[in-house]
Amino acid sequence: MEQTTKKEDFIRFRIDTTEKNRLETLIKITRRKKSDLYRQAMYNYLTEHFPECLVDLSVQ
Repeated sequence: MEQTTKKEDFIRFRIDTTEKNRLETLIKITRRKKSDLYRQAMYNYLTEHFPECLVDLSVQ
């Protein structure tokens, strides 16, 4: 069975030129993908500001 990606499975980030240049520099320095950097940044932000959102609900 073919797996399809739905439109709601994506998050679109809009960044300005300065942030884009910084991101491209990070990609060159770390040799990581843009999506990996975004994913880690989102995780770090959520753990710092909204830790209750990351509670594993299946453990309860």
